[in-house]
Amino acid sequence: MYPLLGNLTSQYLGLTKDDYVKLCECIDTTIHSATSTNLLLPYKKAKKTNVLGVENIIDFVLKTKQKRGITCPKIDAKLLGTYIRKYAATGNIPLP
Repeated sequence: MYPLLGNLTSQYLGLTKDDYVKLCECIDTTIHSATSTNLLLPYKKAKKTNVLGVENIIDFVLKTKQKRGITCPKIDAKLLGTYIRKYAATGNIPLP
């Protein structure tokens, strides 16, 4: 397993076209864990990473030989529970 730094919202995931094509040829599994976990962000701001980024990852996975992708969302029950407890006391839970 090798981590790869890039930009999911950019063309070719922020890589050069040559590097992107090389990765498509040799990658057998893609693990995607880059998401915005700020539950207070307006949808328009979260969309770039959480929607466009996922679309770009799906496009990438479909171009690989194995077409195997795994997503690892960072929002879990503990985080969500913390968010709800923080705002439940005020009775005013802000919606993104």
